[in-house]
Amino acid sequence: MPTYSFEIYFNGPADDLDSPEGVRLLDAALSAGLNDGSIAQIDADLVALVDRAAPTFVDAVMSAVVQLDSLDRCSVERVWPPDLVSAAEIARRYGKTRQWIHQLVNGSRGRGDFPPPFAWGGSAARWRWSDVERYFAHGAAPEELEASAEAAFLETLNAALEFRRRLRKMSSAADTRRVVDDVLHEALGLTA
Repeated sequence: MPTYSFEIYFNGPADDLDSPEGVRLLDAALSAGLNDGSIAQIDADLVALVDRAAPTFVDAVMSAVVQLDSLDRCSVERVWPPDLVSAAEIARRYGKTRQWIHQLVNGSRGRGDFPPPFAWGGSAARWRWSDVERYFAHGAAPEELEASAEAAFLETLNAALEFRRRLRKMSSAADTRRVVDDVLHEALGLTA
C-alpha cells in the first residue's frame, strides 16, 4: 500500500506543545490513531506532519483530517503537501516519470529554467514544492502537464475548510449553519 505525505494545519487548545495542555493534545492525537506522523508548532500554527499508508491519497488525507478534527477543541484549517520534495515525489504528484523530471532539471526538456534544489537529503536533491508549482504555473505546456488530481482534491478540501471557518463566525445564520453542518458531516465526516 502506498504511503502519502502531507501537512495538516489546525487550531487546537495548546499555544505551546511543551505545556501540560500541549502534552494532553499530543496524547489525544496518538489515542485517536494519529501515530503515523508528528505534531509540530511552526510559528503560531499547529501542524500535523503525516506519512500515512492508504489505498488512495484521498483516503489518507481524509482519515487523518477526521482524526484530528475529532479531538477536543481542535479544528482542521487546511491541508498541504510537504514543502520539500524529491524528483521522485514531483514525478508522482504530476503523474510523470522521474526521468521526465530529471530532463526538466538538466534543461534537456522544457524552458531550461527549472528551479535549483533548495537542499540535499543524502544524495538526493530536494526542491521547495512552492517553487516547483510556480514553475509549472508559469509556462508549462498544457500537453506536457495535467493538473494533479491530488492538487485538485486539496484545493477543494481547503475551500470547504475555509467555508466552515467563515461559517463558524456567523452567529445569526443558525438555519444556514445547521444545513451546512449536515452537508459537511455527510460528505466529509466533519462537524461545523
